[in-house]
This record gives sequence, structure tokens and C-alpha cells, in this order.
Amino acid sequence: MSFSARDLDYFLEVARHGQLARAATSLTVTAAALSKAIRRLEDEMGLGLFERSGHGMTLTPFGVAFRERAQRMKSEHDEALRHAGDVRAGRAGLIRVGATLAVLDAVLSPALAALQPRRPGMHVRLEVASSDELIDWTRQGLLDVAVIPTYESMPHGLVHEDLLTDALVAVARVGHPVFARRRLAMGDLSKFSWVLPSVHSAARAKLDGVFRCAGATPPQGAIEVHFSASWSLPVLAATDLIGIVPVSVLALPQARGVKVIPVDALSIPRRISLFSRPNTYRSPLLEEFVQALKALAPAQRSSAARKG
Repeated sequence: MSFSARDLDYFLEVARHGQLARAATSLTVTAAALSKAIRRLEDEMGLGLFERSGHGMTLTPFGVAFRERAQRMKSEHDEALRHAGDVRAGRAGLIRVGATLAVLDAVLSPALAALQPRRPGMHVRLEVASSDELIDWTRQGLLDVAVIPTYESMPHGLVHEDLLTDALVAVARVGHPVFARRRLAMGDLSKFSWVLPSVHSAARAKLDGVFRCAGATPPQGAIEVHFSASWSLPVLAATDLIGIVPVSVLALPQARGVKVIPVDALSIPRRISLFSRPNTYRSPLLEEFVQALKALAPAQRSSAARKG
């Protein structure tokens, strides 16, 4: 059973708006053209896609199921057109990758540095944004893969592969007054100023929750940033600020002047996960890039263990 790409586009737009008139305006076509397209699809399958009423058009149970299939088919069709365009433009080596600031230096940069000498003709389009934005762009097919830190819940509608398991840990400069204390309570740590992730980030929510569970006030941020851990390391090494960073960045040269604060409660487990759409074709280059990411995990765990 085959369907035209245009009819699928028309069906999805009517399903989105729930009215022929609004969908027609969005697509700049006539309502009659949309109605004919819906009828062609229904005749092809022998089942109704919409319940029609004076208030609009509502998907039938079969229509709801077909919408998911139509979205997959449209995504695959768009991807095929994109690939053909890349080949015509001489960019068959294009991969579209998304990452958060939290994984850019410790995960993405080493993987690209390892891959580029082997594939000097590759073209990487890298988008750096928040986790929510990257998940949305991956669902829409605007990204091939997204590399994102995760804690507990996983986004719906995407497949994921865990690349690295590490933790967020509290660190301070070597010689910081906090290391002179024999016993550290969470309340003691609240008294220091911190470099903190932004209040809207998952990392900040986790950290604040650890302090509250211990009956302590969450720390105050002397500096708040949308979580670029490697950026904060030189600041932490040169001041009496405390920060929270992934274990994976402790292998970076910038981390030589800092030390992990030995408080078990401040080791917050997390995973670095790779997200993509289900049943998406991976080019040889994209697969090689994924393997370069996976190859980082053992080396990072070893280096981080020595640092800790």
C-alpha cells in the first residue's frame, strides 16, 4: 500500500488543525483539495480517518494510529530528499548532531577530534542547546542524534543508547578551607558560595534536592551559568568558590587545580545518552561517529577514577 507524500502532508495538517478551513489556509490550498486527499486515503485503506461534524474533524481510533505511521513515513521521505540534496551538493558526509553545554567539552569534542583525521571530508552541523530543545529537534528529524545528560526519566518517542555513566560531584580548589574540616555536614557546605547550574536545569534541581533531603538550605550561587562545567574549572581552581561538575570532566587539563569534596550525598548519578528517532537509517559516517562516542567511555572512567 503506497501513499503520495502530498496526501500524507494534507492528512497530517488536517489532523493538526481539526478543520479543513484552517488546514487549507496553513497549506495555501483549497479545502476541496484537502477533502479529496482525505477521501483518497480513506478509499485506499477502506476505513475512515475522521469523524466529521459541524464543529470540525476528529480522528477516528484508526486515524490516530494512522497518524503515527504517516508521521514516520513523512520523516523518512524528508530524510531521503535531504540525503539526495546532500549528495547533489557534494555533502554526502553530513551529520547533524545536537549536544548540551554539559557534554560538549568532555564528550563531543574528544569524539570529533578522534574521528576527523579518519574522515577529513566529513561535514558536521553541531547544534548546542538545552535538553528540551534538542529532544524536540530530534523528534522533528532536524537532528540525526542528540547527546544529552539524563538522570531518571527518558523522553517519549525516541530511542536512546547510554554512552557513559558518571556522576555530578562537588569540587573545590586544592587547599580550600573545606578540606580542613574533619567532618563535613551539608549545612557546612551551604555556607560557602558556589558556581551553580541555572535554576531551570535538571542538575540544579538534583543538587537542591540533595540539600533539602539532608535538612540543609541549598547553596547560593555567586555565579550561575547554563551548565558549562569545563568553563567553571579555572574559576574554581583560583577562588574559594565550590562547584558541581561531572566526573567525566575531571580528566581534562583544566581540572588539575581542583579536588573532589568527599561527601557521598553529593555524588549524583547521571548518564550521558545518545538519542535518535526510531528506525532511522544511520549512514556509515554517523555510525562511525557513534562508535567514537562509545569508545570514550572506558578511558573517561579510568581517568576520572584516578583523579577522584
